[in-house]
Amino acid sequence: MTTPTETEEAKLLIEYEQLCEDWRSRDKYVLDKLGAAGILFGLLGVALGTVPSTAWFLKLSLVSIGAFFSLILSISIAKDTYYRDGTEKLLRYLSAQLGISGYLQNTKSLKDIEDLEFTRKIAIKLDKYSLRLPNWLKWLQNPLLQAKTFKWILAFYLVSFFIFVILFILIVVDAWIYWRYGLKLPI
Repeated sequence: MTTPTETEEAKLLIEYEQLCEDWRSRDKYVLDKLGAAGILFGLLGVALGTVPSTAWFLKLSLVSIGAFFSLILSISIAKDTYYRDGTEKLLRYLSAQLGISGYLQNTKSLKDIEDLEFTRKIAIKLDKYSLRLPNWLKWLQNPLLQAKTFKWILAFYLVSFFIFVILFILIVVDAWIYWRYGLKLPI
């Protein structure tokens, strides 16, 4: 590996800083989308609950909007994860080029902190973690801490998408049964 010149190093450093900001922004985007989705899904639920049972077109429209929004959010989270992981890979490469890849682990002032692990995110060793769950919930600690948040959020959006699709189908079946036989399903 060749050492970059001062001009190249300055450009790499600017790129490194921008990539760090991009990586942090992707995490923030995912969490912001989750709050917006919660509000929208809540409003859709209230709207579906207050619409008369014979207003099939309105119900289908609301469910279609929910399904479409869930699908868009699922795609968005998948792409955010994809781009975040690519950004991380490039960050690791640039940090190696700049000679800072092991800087935090080798910094004298941080050598006394033996419980820290420097990975993509700074994490403390699990046995030093301050969260103390009651003994009957101890089994949850490791699964919760090791769970991949983006995957759970994506799963939430995909499940909500399928729920909206199932509701759409149920509303269509209800409308058909009412039109054909005059019976109403309890949905």
